[in-house]
Amino acid sequence: MRLALAGRLVVAFGFLILTLATPVTRAEAASAKQPLQDFGACIAGGGKARVLLLLDTSASLKTSDPVATRVDAARHLTDRLGTFTKASGAALEVAVAGFAGDFKVSLPWTALDGAGKRDVATSVDKFRGRNTGWETDYWQALQGARTYLADGDADCKALVWLTDGMYDLDQRSTQQEKDDYGTTKPYAPDIRLTSAGSVERVERVGSRDLCRAGGVADAIRADGVTTVAIALQGQDQGDSNDFGLMSGVATRSKVDGGKCGDRDARGKGSFVLAEDVGDLFFAFDALSDPENLPKERTTPLCQGEVCPAGRHSFVTDRSISSVSVLGSADVKGFEAVFVTPAGERLTLAPGGSLKEERPGFELRASWSTDAVFSATLERGEAASWEGTWSVVFVDPAKTGRGKARTNIRLVSDLAPVWGQDDELVVGDESSLDVGLALGDGSRVEPKELQSNVSVGVLLDRGADGRSVLAEDLSAADLQKPVTVDLSKEGPGAGRLVLEMSLTTADPGGKGTELGPRTVSYPVTVQAPGEYPRVPGSIDFGRGDSVDAVDLPVRWKGGGCVWLASSQTDVLPSGVPGAALASTASDADTCAEDEIVLSLTPEEAGAGLLGGTVLLRALPADGPGDAIEIPVRFRYEMEPAPNETVRWGVFALVMALGLAIPVALLAAVKKHGAVLAGDGVAVAVLRGQVNESQSFLVGAAVPRHEHHVHVFADRQTSLIISDRLTLRVKFHPFALVTAPEVRADDAAYVTSQGHALPLAVRGNWVATLDPHAPGTGDVEVVLLMPISGQGIDAVLADARMKVPSAVAKLRGKHGHDAAPAAANSRANFDDEWGTPSSGATPNPTTASDVVDDDVW
Repeated sequence: MRLALAGRLVVAFGFLILTLATPVTRAEAASAKQPLQDFGACIAGGGKARVLLLLDTSASLKTSDPVATRVDAARHLTDRLGTFTKASGAALEVAVAGFAGDFKVSLPWTALDGAGKRDVATSVDKFRGRNTGWETDYWQALQGARTYLADGDADCKALVWLTDGMYDLDQRSTQQEKDDYGTTKPYAPDIRLTSAGSVERVERVGSRDLCRAGGVADAIRADGVTTVAIALQGQDQGDSNDFGLMSGVATRSKVDGGKCGDRDARGKGSFVLAEDVGDLFFAFDALSDPENLPKERTTPLCQGEVCPAGRHSFVTDRSISSVSVLGSADVKGFEAVFVTPAGERLTLAPGGSLKEERPGFELRASWSTDAVFSATLERGEAASWEGTWSVVFVDPAKTGRGKARTNIRLVSDLAPVWGQDDELVVGDESSLDVGLALGDGSRVEPKELQSNVSVGVLLDRGADGRSVLAEDLSAADLQKPVTVDLSKEGPGAGRLVLEMSLTTADPGGKGTELGPRTVSYPVTVQAPGEYPRVPGSIDFGRGDSVDAVDLPVRWKGGGCVWLASSQTDVLPSGVPGAALASTASDADTCAEDEIVLSLTPEEAGAGLLGGTVLLRALPADGPGDAIEIPVRFRYEMEPAPNETVRWGVFALVMALGLAIPVALLAAVKKHGAVLAGDGVAVAVLRGQVNESQSFLVGAAVPRHEHHVHVFADRQTSLIISDRLTLRVKFHPFALVTAPEVRADDAAYVTSQGHALPLAVRGNWVATLDPHAPGTGDVEVVLLMPISGQGIDAVLADARMKVPSAVAKLRGKHGHDAAPAAANSRANFDDEWGTPSSGATPNPTTASDVVDDDVW
């Protein structure tokens, strides 16, 4: 289904902003988690943060967003994030990706410093013309985004997902469509998309895999990703566009009568249905300072002059360092009038800009579109900063209609802090060093404050909810350690959350209340006395084996530990479960110093395998009751590579003898004949390779244009370009010949000869121009991990070997084979470009590269 907005983009994002900005009681805060606030709290607690901006590139955008307002709004977000990063010193990186029928990274992780901010802006701007994509494939988009976000060490992760379409696949009706887009999907490899019925079946398969227990949606939540899903729907479509699946993935709302996933999504997801051009800016603006959410207000427009009913007012004092304002109205040609505490009126005229400097403040304002403006107020040294400000929307034409809305964000230097030297121990009482600090980290004395401050302390245990440890602490209460009761808490990982409410000082008693300022710190609540201090989480890393993966887990302090039980709640598609075992399995085998855990998946697959292990522990200082310690674990699975298949088949033959049925051998081999890994990043280069030149000599990898393919369970083919499709081939009757990857219908050569292993990453493929194989451009495809790591090595290998390999390939196919360009072989001894320094040559011979054989 394709959407038409008829000149109006959607958002009803104001509902989300109002929800997030509404003050809540401490009791409510313990149960109603706010996702953007939690993400900002993680950053404020010192966590490394990453934001992935995932933008739809489908062809329907030509109608729904013909002037690319989504790009302007995304630029507003990235510009404000850059300002936030600079002001706060936060460790924040942004990546940009697009999706239609697949997931494609346009800009890898980039810090928002001077050069990085320009790179992000350039990458986002390129999406103005990216509106020709085929389909709207949620599964490819989300699996790709999850895998990309998981590849790194970020503590705080957010996905901003924008689309104008439902989950929608298309029938391949022509041969050209089959060639360009393939006939199957990685999550439904056995169903060809060549009829309307098969398209519906594949959509059902994809939807089920997104929302099944332990599926893609659960994996995103288990990885701690905050998901903000923004759906663009046209007013002329009515209720015909059902974004229930999108909402379900983000928030765990109902999809087809059931919840989308099993894991709790509170605090991890928001869904927004949008409705006009200005609202898109408001949606992104709510994300632009994750530590400090804005206040939203809507009023009528004043007619002809400033009026009381149209005032959007706020109060500043010395605790407020700056104010940001985003404003819009649904009447063209309106004016925005800023009224200072002294009563001075400063006007932003339609199409103009505003910059005013006074001893107490500096004001800058400009238009983002003809209906949206942004403004920033910076604190000065004089007292004229303090008092009541107003932003008033005036309609000079006096049309008598129209609504005005603002997001107003007051930025305070003040934040709650925890010394982090305190140990949280299960028991009757613990003391915490909680206080207030300025942006530079210096503590603030309560007597210095003009504002009214209240602080609460909570312990967040994820899916098990939040506990209120202290509430309504005044600035005076924070002059001494805060005593909290942990007697009802169990040991294990969590986050210590500090929430500060601040109301600016005002002689009239009507100061402005800021949205809750929240800071959170990762903690592990420890057992009392001499019980072991086990880690808060366990990571088995990445692997491609269905054999046991052993991991030693060590701890601080004395005592001993054994494995009581385990539960797996996130599973890759096709993996029914996993077993977790240890030789330390009861009190009699209780392990000292370390316990070795063995994780055994039941089947091979690709994706996240995660859950909880329940450890029991005894103290080191004599008799004591065993305590239970839950610990989260994760393991990123990849399919088995060639060697596992090769030797698995060989071992089977040796064990069972030659009498084993050939059909069984073929079945075993076919089961392992799938692409290995979670996906691959692709860079495609084209140019001349002949006797006088090789374009690779001076070639640069398009760093911001890696095309990412995310593998599904049992994926066997990969469409890379109009020339190249890679496909897994296996030899059912050759007992120890491993499956391999070949190119379909192409004159080609690879970095490993005539074929690639199932683990294709770290290799290259070169193909001839099918229309001019002797003289046309050579296409060189570089295959890398999703993160893009190792691309320089792959390019260097292609630079050395492609010229001679292409010359032989052309000769093999009956074309005049010219020698490789001299400048590409000047410092090498053999036809493969082996360095004359004596480095070990590639064992693949030239004849291997071009020999034909039977598939």
